[in-house]
Amino acid sequence: MRRLWMMVLVLAAGCDGIDLKQLVRQHAARTRTAVEPRGAHCEHGGTAFETGLDLDDDGELDDSEVTSTLYACVKVLTSQRPESAGANCELGGQAVLTGPDLNANGALEEAEVTATEYVCATASPGVLVRTRPVPPGDKCANGGQVAHAGRDTDGDHILDDEEITSEVYGCTETDPVLVRLGPVPPAPFGGCRIEGTRVEAGSDVNRNGQLDDGELRASESVCISFNQAVKRLRPEPAGPACPTGGTAVDVGLDVDGNGTLGDSEVTATSYVCQPTLTYDGDYVVDDAADIMALKPISRIRGQLTIMSTPAEEVLLPNLVQVDGRLRITSSAGMKRVELRGLRFVGDFLFVGYNLDLETLMVGGGAEQAVWVETDLGVISNGKLTTLTGLANVAPRRGFEMYDNDALQFTGTLPYLQQLSGDVRIVENQNLQELPLANLQQVGGTLLIQDNPSLAALNGLSSLASVGGDLEIRNNDALVSLAGFNVQSVGGDLGISNNDSLTATGQLPRLKRAGSISVTGNALLESVSDMPSLEFVEGDFYVGANPKLAAVRDFRALGYVGGKLFVGGSPLLNDISGFERLLRLKRLEVRNSDALVSLAALRGLVDMEELVVQENPNLADLGLAGLKRVGTSFVVTDNAKLPTCQATALADATYQGSGKGRVIERNDDASTCGP
Repeated sequence: MRRLWMMVLVLAAGCDGIDLKQLVRQHAARTRTAVEPRGAHCEHGGTAFETGLDLDDDGELDDSEVTSTLYACVKVLTSQRPESAGANCELGGQAVLTGPDLNANGALEEAEVTATEYVCATASPGVLVRTRPVPPGDKCANGGQVAHAGRDTDGDHILDDEEITSEVYGCTETDPVLVRLGPVPPAPFGGCRIEGTRVEAGSDVNRNGQLDDGELRASESVCISFNQAVKRLRPEPAGPACPTGGTAVDVGLDVDGNGTLGDSEVTATSYVCQPTLTYDGDYVVDDAADIMALKPISRIRGQLTIMSTPAEEVLLPNLVQVDGRLRITSSAGMKRVELRGLRFVGDFLFVGYNLDLETLMVGGGAEQAVWVETDLGVISNGKLTTLTGLANVAPRRGFEMYDNDALQFTGTLPYLQQLSGDVRIVENQNLQELPLANLQQVGGTLLIQDNPSLAALNGLSSLASVGGDLEIRNNDALVSLAGFNVQSVGGDLGISNNDSLTATGQLPRLKRAGSISVTGNALLESVSDMPSLEFVEGDFYVGANPKLAAVRDFRALGYVGGKLFVGGSPLLNDISGFERLLRLKRLEVRNSDALVSLAALRGLVDMEELVVQENPNLADLGLAGLKRVGTSFVVTDNAKLPTCQATALADATYQGSGKGRVIERNDDASTCGP
């Protein structure tokens, strides 16, 4: 058949139309090898075997002639060795080594190791953690580390993939450190008799070349003139000041004038601690595996919540920074929390509802503040006996300590100095002292309430101003306000229902208040000894103090802008503290059984409303200087007060309508004539 077809071709093409020799020639099959680099075909490299036909018969296989490729990859070997307790594994463990068998001898040599994972034992029985480096790429632009943790359910001391319950990537990041200096006013708020310098430092997280308020990580005041202060920056190795290293910021005076700050010229040093491994996102600790996986991390770019964990201990020594909220909450069996490396929290720090918490340590370096951008809250930790572990915490806005029944002697929180928000100390059953000895300013409300064992306010000796209300109420053991040196209160100064308080004295520096109310103090005998008080913008209210006898020694008080109320105190007979007042919006005196005269108020010239009611022994109004009563004149139910005296005063001073004038049920029988 083949010969028949050949003849057909010859006949069709003619004698010169085809070369039969070329038609029947066969091309040789050829093979070549090439080194295959590391990549998609072979992770660790190997050999590529390429085959095809030598179509141009030149004795070589050209690239265009390759029709198939086979890869012989270098074999990857794994070996293990014990890892001693140390930097890689705190309690020891196993090192898992991986690499290509480059010399093809079937054994992994030291020079062939390309990756090492550490499978570490932990303080939690049965929980293992393994770590390995992460090369630069999508997960971590600059590289980093990944930690896996879980329970060794099969008991082989190796954390298998199916046993992993927590995975944490920590990425390497570095931010430049910036410093700014500013003047500090002289004492009392600045702490220096002359102008000083405020040194603020932090990491330029947004890389805009400026130290923004949200980037502040360290702050220090020195008693050196702002124009003379000199700074220097130097690397700080890993150690007590910064667990993962950072930058030391020295400030001082260039005494020798050489243009540089020498070691002997340094007055103060602050530290900006540098996070080394950053976890990107919010992190929730539910169990021991979550804690172990988080241990290498030094920064969380998000919130950290330690909640409802069954672990007895939470120890995170490398954690330097939490960009969002930090909550340690609702963990019934947790006894110990230590975050000794922490230096910054970007929102609030809350420790609450941990029924068995006994040890709490946040920060730990000597004089190294833990900056908290908003509030510090310590609430309902029934076994916590001290706050000394929070001594380094420096909230910017507020502080709340509520329902911690085991707290007695808290220790001082020295970095609570100038707060823009509220301070609330409430319902701490055994509290005997306040941790606020360095507190100078409160921008919002200061509330001290329902602390039945608190006998003194010595812990407020540095407080100069409160922008909102200052409320001291329901503290049954409080016997004195001694040591309380506040100078101004923007809102209400309220002293109420403190059953052991006998006097409101010992407020020698108070100059002004938005209003003052003293009510319901069962044993209070005097409202007195405020010699510097000059100005009360709103009301001054003294009422329902059953043993109160005197309101006196306000010798500088010349202005009460609202209502003056005196009442509900059956023993009160001395109101001489108000003798310098000239004007009031309203004077109200009622239910003061022992009061016989208002002559102490004879300096009053002008008021809008006068109300004198139900004072059974009042016999003399005594308002000799009064010239005007604007809208209301009410004098009723004063059994010993001559009606004619009230009528005469109304005729001389009252300028309102008839319905606003009410004089009745007084002593109609007494006469007022000569």
